Amino acid sequence: MSWPRVLPILLLIGSNIFMTYAWYGHLKDLKHA
Repeated sequence: MSWPRVLPILLLIGSNIFMTYAWYGHLKDLKHA
């Protein structure tokens, strides 16, 4: 496994986790309002 091959995958997974976390936080804020 070389970095040029692994880096895009890590970026994709990282952005996926960040987006789901932000989305769930947004939904929680909507429920509280």
